Amino acid sequence: FPEDFLKKQRHLAKSRLIGDNDVETLILQALASGLDTGDKIMDHTHLPPEVFSQSIAMLEIKGRIRSLLGGGWTLI
Repeated sequence: FPEDFLKKQRHLAKSRLIGDNDVETLILQALASGLDTGDKIMDHTHLPPEVFSQSIAMLEIKGRIRSLLGGGWTLI
């Protein structure tokens, strides 16, 4: 592939992991690392449940993540 194409793809992939605030970024990066449930993400990020719940809901509303059957989330 041409280097410009690969550079653009790397930039797009990296930008997908940046939220509108630090908490969203933490959650997106946790999901990208393979953590997929609320408990795993909160354990890893040390976010309080109320902050996690609000942020995960906003990420869903913004179309950045989607919920999985049986619980958990994944990046879109």
